[in-house]
Amino acid sequence: MRYLIALLFLCVPTLLSACPSAEDLAIGGDEPGALLDRCRELGRFEIPTGRGNVEVVMYGTRTADEDKIFPILESLTFAGDALADLGALTTHPIDVFISPTEYVPLDPTDNAEATARLSADDSRCVISMFPNVVDIEFSFVLAHEFFHCVQFREFSSRQLADRADWWYEATSEWFANYAYQGQSYTDRFVEAFDYESMDIPITKMEYTNVVFFFWYSDTYGDSAIIDLIRAMPEGDGAQEDALAAIIDDDAFMDFAKAYFSREIHQPGGRVVPVLPHNLNYFEWDGSDTHELRGERFQLYRAHLTFGCGEWHTEQLDLIGKTAVKRQPDGEWEDLPEDIFPDGEDEITYRFIGVSTSADGFSVDIKAEKEPCTICPVYYADDSPESCLVGEWNLVSGGLGEKIGEMLEMTQLENVDYPDLDNILVFYADGNFEVITEDSGHLESVKPSGERLIGDVDFNFSSTGTWSVDGNKLKQCERRPDFNINLDMFDTGNGTTENLNADRFLGPTTEIHRTRSFECDGSTLIIREGGFFAPRVEWVYSK
Repeated sequence: MRYLIALLFLCVPTLLSACPSAEDLAIGGDEPGALLDRCRELGRFEIPTGRGNVEVVMYGTRTADEDKIFPILESLTFAGDALADLGALTTHPIDVFISPTEYVPLDPTDNAEATARLSADDSRCVISMFPNVVDIEFSFVLAHEFFHCVQFREFSSRQLADRADWWYEATSEWFANYAYQGQSYTDRFVEAFDYESMDIPITKMEYTNVVFFFWYSDTYGDSAIIDLIRAMPEGDGAQEDALAAIIDDDAFMDFAKAYFSREIHQPGGRVVPVLPHNLNYFEWDGSDTHELRGERFQLYRAHLTFGCGEWHTEQLDLIGKTAVKRQPDGEWEDLPEDIFPDGEDEITYRFIGVSTSADGFSVDIKAEKEPCTICPVYYADDSPESCLVGEWNLVSGGLGEKIGEMLEMTQLENVDYPDLDNILVFYADGNFEVITEDSGHLESVKPSGERLIGDVDFNFSSTGTWSVDGNKLKQCERRPDFNINLDMFDTGNGTTENLNADRFLGPTTEIHRTRSFECDGSTLIIREGGFFAPRVEWVYSK
């Protein structure tokens, strides 16, 4: 049936003897013969089908209705030939009634251009049409109703009744496009599909699901539509299981990819003008896990956005199948386990998830951010962070001074321990650099009374990223490169022993630090300390 609501005729005296609507014949009431007495037979003819010719009788009440005889004969003959191309399919004999009223699109009682029903005794298919649906649209609508007649003849009433709307209307719309190729009358259903498919499974749609059948015939052939319908069993809920036996997760994912890539064609090759919309948006600025859930046979879709950084992802507890396409012009792929920034502020994927199982679609996406990613961060001149940008020189304090104090508490008598980070450079792009070139002096007394005198040269450098959160300075240091050269002179035997280390620790060695700071443009004070660690203060100047 094209458009679910049947024709409603005005009950005024001049129409009491009018032709009945299809609804009159479908719901019972008067005997069919009595209803037909209200009409005037306009003509009889036969049309071809896949199993021989079928009789068509046309009825009307007005002289003008005679003008519809040839268009109906031509349209149904054309539809019958198209049906024969699909296989050995036929229909009950057909009665076509021309309504005595005209179709008014904005009238809520006239929101059906046509309707098809079985007659009260199930022996004939009854089609009722408004007379003012004209030209190719008249033939297109009639082809839709004609395929309903085929459904009544070829499939059982229970099969049609038990949750069959998802294919009952959609396959009739598909057939109208198969018979009259290249038309755009279905585009309004395509537009509705773009919105409905965000959260409604295809097995809970009606006309709008024609998009799925366009893809199915485009992929598997036109006659495959008939095979799919025949595979639908009777019984509530059983049709979804039967569809899952035909369309598994991989195949349904192919449909999803074709839809989102806008690569579906109507019979004859016209591109289906889909315009997919998104409903769900998930963002990762820091390590987090998001839950994505959808129904069985739903085209679940989302945008996944990862802030600048290096990300490591996992798909946990997956039911179904997923795919992503990096925006704006990537290819479909599995969600990468490692996502890299490529110099971008953020990375966005179009995500689709499908499942044909009764459990529906489900996945938890866990993404962990690599703390030391270098991202393009730029600080305005008047921002709080801009105070830090520049080169700072250590004037007091620091970790080297703290280590020296701790060493003086041991057997060392005289300690001048080298500074460990005497030059600190903050760059406006969010990177920083630590540079140390310093020397020191150590003296100690051996139990025997001889003295050990040492001179140490220390060279150290590291790089990393930085950001500010209030008065907190967040730093991720990596790539430390250092050299130590220590000469120890033993006054007892007059010998010198050299100890040195020249090492580079690779990029996997990272130190994540959060320290408080104060900055006034010329002086920078950084403080760090906590449980089980000494309190350290660095004082820098520009």
